[in-house]
Amino acid sequence: SVGPERAMSRLPVSLRFGAEGMRVQVEPLGLRRWRVNLFETSRGTGEFFCGTLLEMLAQVGVPEARAHIEHHTDSTTSVLVSWEDLGPLPFVEIGGD
Repeated sequence: SVGPERAMSRLPVSLRFGAEGMRVQVEPLGLRRWRVNLFETSRGTGEFFCGTLLEMLAQVGVPEARAHIEHHTDSTTSVLVSWEDLGPLPFVEIGGD
């Protein structure tokens, strides 16, 4: 499965097809903390993107992540994303009886 760190690092590739014309850059800031820079954005994009990031992280097992807009200009938005330690991932046995 894809964990949250991998999902965040793959964000520019994942969004290439759904956000044509928008460039995305991710920057790890430390353990479970990321900055996502969006270029060529418009008003409202940051709020929408925060919700999208939170849903993506929920899908990979981080139900209580936080995302907020750090700054926004006419064409650039920076979003800070963080989450708490998930603890050990559960062991799933495949093919057991």
